[in-house]
Amino acid sequence: MSSESSSNRRELRPRQAAESRAAPAGVTTPRAAPTRVTRSSAGTQANPRGAISAPPPQPRISTRSSTRANRSHSNKRAVSPTPLSVGTRQSKRSRPQSGFYDEDSDSDLGLDLDLDLDLDNASSASPQSPVADPQPTTPRRSTPRTPRSAAKTAKKRPARSHQFTPLKSQTATEEAPAEPAIIPDWLSLPYFVLVQIFQYASAPLNDQDSVSWLLATSRVCRTFLEPALTALYQCPPLLTRPMAHNLVTLLARDPSTTKFNYRVKVEKLRIDVEEIAAKAFRGQQLDLKTLITSLPRLKVLDFSHPLDLPPYRRLDDNLRWHYPDALFEALNGTPPSGGAVDGIPPTKLTGWRWNRRMMEPDMDLAQIRSLHLKPAFASLKKLCFINYQVPSLKARRPEDAEEALAQDRAFVQSFADAISALPDLEYLSIESSTVVNEDLLACLPESIKTLELLNCWEVFSEEFASYLLSRGHKLEHLSLHHNQSLNLGFLSVLGTACPNLQTLSVDLKNFNHHEFYHDSDPNYEDVLTVDQIPKWPESLEIIEMRNMRKWTAEAAEVFFQSLVDSAPRLPKLRHLALKAMLDIPFRQRSAIRDKWAAKLKRVFLRKQVDPRPFFTLRPKPNRDEEKAKKAAAKTRAAAKLSGTANSASRRSNRLAEQFSNPSSRSSSVGRDLRQARAKPSYVEPDTDVEVSEADEESADESRPSSAPTPASQDTQAESDFFRHGMCESVDIQLDNQKPRERTWQMEDFMDENASDDLSDEDWSGDREDVAGYAW
Repeated sequence: MSSESSSNRRELRPRQAAESRAAPAGVTTPRAAPTRVTRSSAGTQANPRGAISAPPPQPRISTRSSTRANRSHSNKRAVSPTPLSVGTRQSKRSRPQSGFYDEDSDSDLGLDLDLDLDLDNASSASPQSPVADPQPTTPRRSTPRTPRSAAKTAKKRPARSHQFTPLKSQTATEEAPAEPAIIPDWLSLPYFVLVQIFQYASAPLNDQDSVSWLLATSRVCRTFLEPALTALYQCPPLLTRPMAHNLVTLLARDPSTTKFNYRVKVEKLRIDVEEIAAKAFRGQQLDLKTLITSLPRLKVLDFSHPLDLPPYRRLDDNLRWHYPDALFEALNGTPPSGGAVDGIPPTKLTGWRWNRRMMEPDMDLAQIRSLHLKPAFASLKKLCFINYQVPSLKARRPEDAEEALAQDRAFVQSFADAISALPDLEYLSIESSTVVNEDLLACLPESIKTLELLNCWEVFSEEFASYLLSRGHKLEHLSLHHNQSLNLGFLSVLGTACPNLQTLSVDLKNFNHHEFYHDSDPNYEDVLTVDQIPKWPESLEIIEMRNMRKWTAEAAEVFFQSLVDSAPRLPKLRHLALKAMLDIPFRQRSAIRDKWAAKLKRVFLRKQVDPRPFFTLRPKPNRDEEKAKKAAAKTRAAAKLSGTANSASRRSNRLAEQFSNPSSRSSSVGRDLRQARAKPSYVEPDTDVEVSEADEESADESRPSSAPTPASQDTQAESDFFRHGMCESVDIQLDNQKPRERTWQMEDFMDENASDDLSDEDWSGDREDVAGYAW
């Protein structure tokens, strides 16, 4: 029994020592009376609200401590039970600051990227109302509770009397206290400004990182909650099937039971047919009808498929998924019926994409025109057509050429009628279609402001120039990519035909129609001739022209010179990107590149000055203090200069007396001639020599006339042309690289785990543990 009592005394001594150190001087810390922790007291605790909480998890007890506890209960100090927990390591949650809310209060705001898109929690506090402080379950403590593991460590290690602080940091703090950093008042920004900021910071929403960033931003404070969720739900990222199906479930709920009305936040829907719409999730297809009818502010609906993307070689493959009839029924809405049942108003779309492979076999262009006349499509401003081919292209045996030509013209006319049925159309995009030819260009409406032609083979420069002259005077954005028969001959009329053009984007890269047959060469002789001098509209802001090839060096120089000559008439130009290929000797190509790349950058590139770093955001100092500091610095500098001048004058007088001796005249003259080009320094008074102004002038006259400096050459060159200097970026590339469908880079030749390649050692042949050959 004596050994047990001695061990208990050894156990209590460190605790008493720790209590004596923690208590102030002269104050005796009362010891808690030993009590017995019964199962009833440790199992359940009375909640301040009257509820009974579940028993908290018991801490792990080692074998030695449990044996000691079984031996003696009376000597152990019992801890009084608290309503929160007994013997747990859970830390107290601090009181939330004003304007902020706890993450735990909105625990279901997290987005499981692999499961759902449900961000709602009806039980959380509304962000418009002040967040209620959580009810404390225990009296607040001035100091946090020390965990048991830390207490055990404190028993073994002696407590330090003070914390070491470097003397240098203390001195620096006393002399120059740290200035407080300026943090913008984000909470004072309006709601719509925060929405725009979050949309810009998270764009594009096509990966999990952007979605996770928006969710983390929504949990920062109450002010950021709704703007961040608005930016997320404006075009909800449907990355997986569970996310799409859970979005339908969320939107189908009554808005009065959710934190926000998520239905009015969704404005755009982009659905991947291959991954989302064509496949089932838990045995159910995506309910498009419920999804569409739940979105009263839906404006853009886009169904896409990866087969429609470059290199455009699988356009003939059929798709199992087609536009369902329930989709058009939901878009057109239902009229109100008798009784208490209200109708569903039609969805007024502004953007839509027609894909020929997603249409039913019996659905033709006449039905598309009839749909364009209904309320759901009548207000379309952006329209896209993909994979619309003329009938003669798919005819196996064209027996009568005239009949095939008549069918093609009828098809083109039906296509033009479907487009003309939209009075508010401003954006037209046609991809991978042979229906775009001379006849269709002549029928396009004049209201189009943005025209995109992608991978259209029947577009030629002469017909396109005629279209620009007749119907292109309202064009503002022109995008021409991967058109095999279209060269740059239309640039000679571009300035006259499109006076309002702001963006010109041309990519002359082509793709093979067959995977194992090379047929991607352009269908024109020259991309631009010497006689075709481009005329640029004065309203241009962006010029991007890529993969220009099949022209002579003279034609390329005429093209570059037209940009330099038009610089005074392009005040709005801000971005210039040119990539050209020249099949000429490399020395000539290098000379042209060095000449025109430097000249175009000198003419158009803006001379930018880097902004001040973020840590310079400090309050403006007092101007009177600055003036006083500058005056004191000038006074010290003047005093130093006066002292130096006096000492120099004294040394020069002494040296003048020394060199007045005739015996030293020859040596002084020699030193004067040797040191005529460099000013003397007063390092050693015995060797210092004064140089007169006459000697300096004679030395300057004796110097040979040097060639003009590079700075003078640049000034003379800049005076020969107009200096635009308003472009944020000027990218000029000139080489002989043939455009390929895929450009191989270093990452393509490394293993899946790139770190293994970087850590591999070179083969030396002296390793005995490796058998066989090196390869």
